[in-house]
Amino acid sequence: MDYKIIKQLDENKNVNSVNQDFTTKILLDRNVKELTEDDVTHYLNSSEQFDIERQNSNKYFIYGGLEFFSILNSVKTNYLIFKDFFDKFNNDTSKKNIYNSFNFYLLKPLSYKSKKDNYEFLYESEGNEYYVRKFEVIAKNSDFIINNQAFANNIFNDIKYSYLINKDIILENNLDWFGKPITELYILCMYKKSYDGSEDKDEDIQVQEFISGSTININFNSITSDTINYEIGDIVYGDVVIWNKKTYKETKFIDKEIKIITNYEEVDEESIKSERLVWKYNPLFPIRIDYLANEYKIENISGTTEVNIPDYAIKLDNKGNYIWRDKLDKGFIDNLYNIGVDYPFVNGKHYIYSNHIIKLVPDLSDSFTHTKFQSIIMNGYSPIDNNTDIDNYGKLC
Repeated sequence: MDYKIIKQLDENKNVNSVNQDFTTKILLDRNVKELTEDDVTHYLNSSEQFDIERQNSNKYFIYGGLEFFSILNSVKTNYLIFKDFFDKFNNDTSKKNIYNSFNFYLLKPLSYKSKKDNYEFLYESEGNEYYVRKFEVIAKNSDFIINNQAFANNIFNDIKYSYLINKDIILENNLDWFGKPITELYILCMYKKSYDGSEDKDEDIQVQEFISGSTININFNSITSDTINYEIGDIVYGDVVIWNKKTYKETKFIDKEIKIITNYEEVDEESIKSERLVWKYNPLFPIRIDYLANEYKIENISGTTEVNIPDYAIKLDNKGNYIWRDKLDKGFIDNLYNIGVDYPFVNGKHYIYSNHIIKLVPDLSDSFTHTKFQSIIMNGYSPIDNNTDIDNYGKLC
């Protein structure tokens, strides 16, 4: 049933009103959109997307465990005689421990074409080039959080520690100075003096220096301060490596080493004389982030055939030959050579856990230290000598 609606004009309501048209006009214009004939549905494979993000991510969260394996661990900081090195001290405020004996830094190998510095060339022999590696500091001591592990002691009843780096590590340039992908980061544990006894018996820290020549000569130089402090971006001298361009391979040749001199008094019935013991340790601990394939590849790009080589391939000669090793995908383990990394990947970053043991041991290459420890027989065991298995502590049997 139709109803007639009568609307009164505004001028009839009020002398000051103006008539208005309230009619709604419907526009018949339309936007043209092309119809797609094929199926426009896109299926997202979450597994494939996860793997893409995992392989492309250069962000890392690093944490793990630490042990301080040394006779010096837990001795009192004002030791005076030889016997003091074998007495474990229970007073936490007056004994050597990992907190008052080391500063920690995270290093990465110096980057490809770095403007800051270069690897130090030593010499070449039969196609092998010998270099002193250099590293750049990417996390300093204040970035490390170190705590005692709960209810955890090693076989010598010494405390175990846990550490984490309190920031994400992002590798902007992931090629080392040779131009190959960076496969390891390094923790540097730098010794700091904790002796608080007589000034004339203060500890001495000696750092290694490699000198080039027909062979590699090694000097140890004393530092004048209590330790060496590093800031982000500082350059640290490292170990000696062999680089063979024809096989695209880097091999460690000589470990970095730091020596500690501890002075004490040798007391007998007739006299008191000052003596010194020499200790040594390797301050660099590798953290594996990637692996390169065991086989290298060579391709020639001078012809018309299209070849696919990675951007980290190195020019081998002037004939268009390039050499490289494939970088193994994260999550893939090569069972033939037992290499590969498979760390958890969450929220766009890799979570890397690693355990490290600081082995600060007597330097038996020093004649007095060797003689002193050689003369000690504890609990019926054989004397300490150069054939000790101390370097195998913490490794798999």
